[in-house]
Amino acid sequence: PHRQRDHDADRLPALLSSTGQAVEMMLGDYADVSAAEDVHELRLRPHAAIEGEQRQSFRYTVRLQRGSGPAVIQESRGGAAPHDPKFPLMTNFVWFLDHLLPAHQPESRFRYIGKDTSAGGAVVIAFAQRPEVAQLVLRFGQGDAGRAFLQGLVWVDPGTHLVSRIHTSLIARPQASTGPEQLVADLRYAPEIGRASCRE
Repeated sequence: PHRQRDHDADRLPALLSSTGQAVEMMLGDYADVSAAEDVHELRLRPHAAIEGEQRQSFRYTVRLQRGSGPAVIQESRGGAAPHDPKFPLMTNFVWFLDHLLPAHQPESRFRYIGKDTSAGGAVVIAFAQRPEVAQLVLRFGQGDAGRAFLQGLVWVDPGTHLVSRIHTSLIARPQASTGPEQLVADLRYAPEIGRASCRE
């Protein structure tokens, strides 16, 4: 993408505040979603040679659970459970937005990158979780060895302050950690009838 540097870096705190409020409002008014999900996975060898592939169909559901505390988004995948560990499936696509919520922003470090001219002038922000204080944790196993934290880029629509894209990878993990050494996610969010939809 083509990123254009400008003089708006000093507006980062205000931008994060507006984005956090927009995400909080969107999630608080989230409409339950149930969608057909078709998954085509490829397992690649070095130099991009295909080692195996798998196609599966699921019903992916996102529901807003309201209670006495803050509203919680619950995501689930129904259908035939994948049994082959060579083809793990990602989930919790809406959960990635939680990193921008006002309550969780102090758990990450943010840096203003610029405007992406190839994405309608979206503002690009880099972030990295602070493992020592982060409450949002990816888990691949029990205990500290199963914990993982994210870093990446966030694209924010300058007009609505809603997130249009998140690209993440894992912060370097200790050698004795369980689970994958690296996991990359690129999520695109698009407005749909006043709501937010997600495309991986």
